[in-house]
Amino acid sequence: MSKKETPKPAIVKTIVSGVKIGLGRASLPTTNLKPPKKG
Repeated sequence: MSKKETPKPAIVKTIVSGVKIGLGRASLPTTNLKPPKKG
């Protein structure tokens, strides 16, 4: 499969952006909600 100039459908953009946002939001809250507990 050669990489040519293929217009990405709106669906693909939505899925890709949704995945990126989902991963970002999934990693950020986890870090904020789970602070390093030293005790």
